[in-house]
Order: sequence, then C-alpha cells, then structure tokens
Amino acid sequence: MNRRVSVWKYVRLKNGRWRYCKPAVAKNGKIKADWVIVKGKHQRHLEGTFYLHRYDRNKEIWRKIGPKAQEALRRRVRDDIPAKGVPVKPLDFSQSQHRSGFTRMA
Repeated sequence: MNRRVSVWKYVRLKNGRWRYCKPAVAKNGKIKADWVIVKGKHQRHLEGTFYLHRYDRNKEIWRKIGPKAQEALRRRVRDDIPAKGVPVKPLDFSQSQHRSGFTRMA
C-alpha cells in the first residue's frame, strides 16, 4: 500500500494533449508556481490545475486542488498525515466542557 501523497500539475503540452506533470521545485524546497518537469526539462505552463495523487489499497486516487501551488502543498501535508497511519483523535464535546470550549478544571 502506498502511503504517500504527491503533488502533480495537469497541463496542456505543445502537441495539444493534456498530461499530469511533476511541478518544478526551487532550491528552498517550494514549488515553482508556473513550472513543471516534462521529459526531464523545465517548462513554463501558466495554465493547468494542481492535483494530489495517492493510492488507497489498489485504487488510484486523483483529487483536484486548484490553480494555486501553495494550496496544493498545504493540502498535501494535511492529507499525508492520515495516509501515513497517524491516529487522529476526534474532538470530544461532552458536557464537561464550558460554552467557551475550554475544559473545566475539577
């Protein structure tokens, strides 16, 4: 089972076909917003949409994020936590909590 979530950009190539491409990454580790890697070379593509890609068991999942690179990175980090099997505990809003959301001290 693949537990990684990766970022891709769906762009139109020079031949008119659409393709998922890995976004180019700057030296500081951030995605270059309008740049993707096509056949090992950096190309600028102003058009296109970012997607998150992962596998859930044997099923391939592509989730549309939008045109902004920073939103794609933020969503990847958020979605990567449950994909790695880190338990996420739901909030318990039982009657022991005050209206303000703070737990009462006993």
